Amino acid sequence: MPAISFKVFREKLENGTKRQTIRLARKRPIVVGDKLYLYWHQRQKDCRPILVNGESVVRCNATARLNWLLLSHPLMAEFEALRDGFDSAKAFLAFFEEHYHPQPETLFDIVRW
Repeated sequence: MPAISFKVFREKLENGTKRQTIRLARKRPIVVGDKLYLYWHQRQKDCRPILVNGESVVRCNATARLNWLLLSHPLMAEFEALRDGFDSAKAFLAFFEEHYHPQPETLFDIVRW
């Protein structure tokens, strides 16, 4: 029963338009069918569950390199960025560069619920 914390896209998470996250690959991968607990600001004073009961079920999980995800096809990159809550692939890439400083070999998990 993995838990994921968010600091951005609160409204999109709550209204259900964001149903995917792309994160650094985990040591213990999230598996399709897992109950996934979603939190806003986990381990902070204003922590609270997202969604009605704070949980969802993992529908899809894949591991990919960021450069493959963004460079494989421009339309696919735009689609994944929008699905993840960003306004464009450019905004998506800027966020990941700032927060993760990814190298070509860095692996990311794409989790959908």
